[in-house]
Order: sequence, then structure tokens, then C-alpha cells
Amino acid sequence: MATYKIHQCNAECQRFKRERDNAVRQLNELQDQNPQIFLEFPITNLLQATENFSDLCKVGDTEYGRVYKGIIHDTTVAIKLCRSDILFQQEVSILRQGRHPSIVNCIGKCSEVSALVYEWLPNGNLQDHIVCANGSTPLSWQIRTQIIGEICSALLFLHSCEPHALVHGDLRPCNIFANANFRSKICNFGMLTLFLQPGNHQPALTARLPYLDPEFLTTGELTPLSDVYSLGVIILCLLTGLPPLTIAKKVSEALENNSLHTLIDKSAGNWPYVQAKQLAVIGLSCVEMTREKRPDLLTKVWPVVEPLIRKPPAAPWPYVQSAVTGSSAPGHLICPIRMDIMKDPQVASDGFTYEAEAIRRWFDGGNNRSPMTNLPLANRDLVPNRAVLSSIQEYHEQQRQPGS
Repeated sequence: MATYKIHQCNAECQRFKRERDNAVRQLNELQDQNPQIFLEFPITNLLQATENFSDLCKVGDTEYGRVYKGIIHDTTVAIKLCRSDILFQQEVSILRQGRHPSIVNCIGKCSEVSALVYEWLPNGNLQDHIVCANGSTPLSWQIRTQIIGEICSALLFLHSCEPHALVHGDLRPCNIFANANFRSKICNFGMLTLFLQPGNHQPALTARLPYLDPEFLTTGELTPLSDVYSLGVIILCLLTGLPPLTIAKKVSEALENNSLHTLIDKSAGNWPYVQAKQLAVIGLSCVEMTREKRPDLLTKVWPVVEPLIRKPPAAPWPYVQSAVTGSSAPGHLICPIRMDIMKDPQVASDGFTYEAEAIRRWFDGGNNRSPMTNLPLANRDLVPNRAVLSSIQEYHEQQRQPGS
């Protein structure tokens, strides 16, 4: 009798899991076709998830709002109580511009208390990993290179939004989080401009100063090239592990003296010197004091970064957990739209590989831009990625082996 009840409970658990997975899949598909869709959570869900916004559930308290960890519908989430309704409306407006794999995914909102419900990102922020704070482990050079590529891709997406480019304005390691597989997600974008409007709370600039566009400090104007400056500082920090203040001077001197190898962060492993030098050079070009001297993200930075993240790594890339099945697989086997292992990988004209059904749904939704960069696609042609398909088949075969 007891065995029967255990089997019955297991069957019920599996049924609930399938229902949840189907709901997640359907929501993702709806949001892919219409980014304006947000679930509206009743306040009772949030109160239950956070034990009435208990300090025991609070995981962060910033100028942007208080952040709590909770569980809603068997899914772990981050719940942010925005500091004001204006901040809440601003962030909702920005998040509705579209979804991107390297921008934190907003699951829904609760207008009653100006709260946003995000995916939970368990590996904390990039700042902790750079300085190994709070028990964080050092990041390998492969993951650091991947993060640089992901940030660059997300910025391309934001800067190509229409009718006006979206500028992050506060891009720094503490606003870049990592999911369970160290895939980076940027958050808190577009907020600094709101803080600077008359009558609003003024932000603390001390911590931001090393990452802030110097021209912003004199003009008060943020442009896409302001984000390029911040990206440059982050590239140099990931490369060296050094504090951001005066980092450009140190890297520049090391390049001049042919001693860059002495600055590269040893905790990242054996970073290929040629790649490290490429990143150092592009990072320095991004942190030019005047905007007119900084490189264009699309035509100058991306062509350098993109090949680096596509090269076969000398060591295994981190495994990525499927958002649907929960299983882990090498990152290049995961569709960046569905975040699930691909069955029919197809290369689009942006050079990225997607699950055939997912990218076709993207096209059917009237999208003519890349899901990864938000840039116009040259065409809607798809080419089967036979190399990735072979890797997927090999991966599944390995999973079927005893002990896998």
C-alpha cells in the first residue's frame, strides 16, 4: 500500500512538472511573438512567496529597489519592489522593448505594489566573481570571454531599438548577473537617466565613477558610446582582475612595455595571449576620454569580439541548463530563444544558430531583426547546422550510456 502511494505521489509530481514546463514554454512562445505580454501577479502571490516581504527573504537593497527571493508556482524567482511608481513604469516600458538572452527575463509584474518578478539568477553578480567576494569562485577565461560577448550582444540589441536607442547608462559588474550556468544577464538598464531628472533621488556616483563616460560628467548626456566606455572598463577588469580605477593606464603601459602577460588574471587559467591582447586593445579603445575617439560597437567592437566567442575553446565551455527540461547540455547545443536543447538547428543570416521552429515563430511574429543583436536580418533564409546537429546526436547518445 505504501509503495503504491509513493508511486502515485511520484506520478502526480511528474504531472505537475509537465504542466509547469508546458506553461513556461507557452509563456516563452507568447513573449517571443509579443514582448509586451507580462503576467500580472496578485499581491497575495508575492506576499506568500516572500513571507510578507520578510527580511529573511531579502537578498538585495539598492537604489533601484529591494529584491527578494521567493517561489511562485513552484518556480524560484526574484521579486523587486521598485523605489517608486515612476521607476516601476520606466522599467516596464524598457523591458517591453523586447527580449534578449543576455537581458534579465521579466516574468511578470504586480502593479499594486510596483513590483517586478524576474527569473532567479543564482550565481550572483559579476562584481563578486571578479573579486571573489562572498565565497564566489574565479571565472575561467572561457567564461569571461563568453560574458564579454554576451554583454556586447545585449548592448547591440538595446542600441538598435527603435525609434530611439536604449542606453543602459549604468553598466557595471554589479548590474550584470549570472544564471546557474554563468550565462550573463544585464539588469537595471535605462534607470540612471530617470534618477537624474529634477526632483528625483540623486544616485551615488562614487561607485559608478570608474565606469561612467567622462563626457557624461560634463554634459549630463548619455549616448550609446557611454555604454561603450563602460564595456571597455569591464573588458579590462575581466582580463586583469584589477580594480577599475586607473586600470586603463596600467593596461596601456603593459602593452607599451610588452608586459601584458604580467597583468592577466592568473585565476582565469591560461588565457591565450593573442586573444588577451586583442581584448586589451579593444578595451582600451573603448575607454577613450572623448566619444569621437571610441569605436562603434557594431562595426569595430563586435567584429573583434564575435569571432572570439565562436572559436572552439581549448577547454570545455560551461554546460547550460535547459529552461524547459531542466537537463544540462553544452551551451552551443541550446537555442538562445527557447533556452532548450535544439532538435533541428538552423543558422540564420545573423550567423547564430536557432531551433528551426523557434526562429520560424520569430519570423511569423513579424520580426525582421536578429533575436541576438536586434539588427536587421539580411534575409530569412535558414541553413541546417549539421555540425551542431551531429553534436546534439552525440550528446544524446552519451546521455543514454549507463552511468551518464
